[in-house]
Amino acid sequence: MKISIKQLFSYGFLGVSLGFIGLPLYVYFPKYYSESFGISLVSLSFILFISRAIDVILDPFIGWLSDKLIERSVSRKLIIQICSPILFICFMALLFPQNIVLPIYWITAFLIVIYAVYSIFTINYYTLGAEISEDYNIQTALVSYREAFGLMGICIGSILPSILMNYFNRSQTHLFIGLAYFIFIGVGLYYLSTRTPPPIYRKSTTENFLESLKVIIKNKKYICLAVVFLLSNIGASLPATLVLFYIEDVLQGKIYFGVFLSIYFFFSLLGIPIWYKLAEIYSKRAAWMIAMVVTIFGFIWATFLSSFDFVAYGIICMVTGFCVGADIIIPSSILSDIIAQTSNKAKYYGIWGMLGKASITIAGSLGLFTLGMLNYQPGLVVSDLTKFYISICYAFIPCMIKACSLIMLYVLPIDTK
Repeated sequence: MKISIKQLFSYGFLGVSLGFIGLPLYVYFPKYYSESFGISLVSLSFILFISRAIDVILDPFIGWLSDKLIERSVSRKLIIQICSPILFICFMALLFPQNIVLPIYWITAFLIVIYAVYSIFTINYYTLGAEISEDYNIQTALVSYREAFGLMGICIGSILPSILMNYFNRSQTHLFIGLAYFIFIGVGLYYLSTRTPPPIYRKSTTENFLESLKVIIKNKKYICLAVVFLLSNIGASLPATLVLFYIEDVLQGKIYFGVFLSIYFFFSLLGIPIWYKLAEIYSKRAAWMIAMVVTIFGFIWATFLSSFDFVAYGIICMVTGFCVGADIIIPSSILSDIIAQTSNKAKYYGIWGMLGKASITIAGSLGLFTLGMLNYQPGLVVSDLTKFYISICYAFIPCMIKACSLIMLYVLPIDTK
């Protein structure tokens, strides 16, 4: 099977809306509700943990149920179309909390809903990509386009608010952000619905929920990949949760936050075609290992930076951003290869989504809880010791976790090439 650039574009463009909404969900909203409504970091850590824990528990069931809907001739594209307006409504609700209930209850309720719907959306979107083709290299191309557009969405989501805040107040900025998301998801749905290649459905097997879990557990390559992915994602999620605090209070470079994120994601985009080519020449596993090694040696220096070390941090953003392209495209591509000959693929993506969110929940809640217990308050003057603790949580610990995932990747045979 051959696939054109236009078809890759049509499938991948919806990733812009996922990246655009993902940044506020994981990074912006905790800081926004902490600063604007006085919700403590400890409380936010529990809110994030509860909402993400519910989401994690639901993911395997969502994957299994999605496969059941496909058996009844409900297309994955239709499932995605139904989820889209619900995501938009919840996103706008989080941007514009109302006085009907206390802010702490508002963010809790809408985070639970938006996480669940986001899961249904992404599980079916990712599974659709796996069903378009079973070819080793085409799968890498599909994932690369999807994740590249996702990174574009993250870049836009990181730059746009900073620009708008210079000209508009917070409410007006939130309105423009909501409008931008509406446009991105609308265009993405159009291309996905009208120009994406039809999926190749293998004959499905009738399984109840427990039977589907047993099938997954018996897939040894999938389990090995899942272990490496979980560790690697924890190592990446902890810095993502703490990056705002690190830049603002350790580097004292709050005004450059958008610049640093732009550098990071720009180099992520540059790295994707390089890692794609390395995976073709050698193997996906070998390319991923190289990226992990460079990430560890590049990022650990962030532990030792201090106020106004902007150039050094910019270089770290370049190196780690370039390498994250491998973390983004290769695990999902290996997953598609491992399950290429199986039916009922969404159940695998349900567990996959659960692992990804579990890592974010563990890293995010632990990071915020630790800083909260140290009596750290965003925006206030902090001691040198507290800055050191922030640096340790932000850089050193994630590098150690990443090293563990590298060892596991080296030991476990997971690649299909």
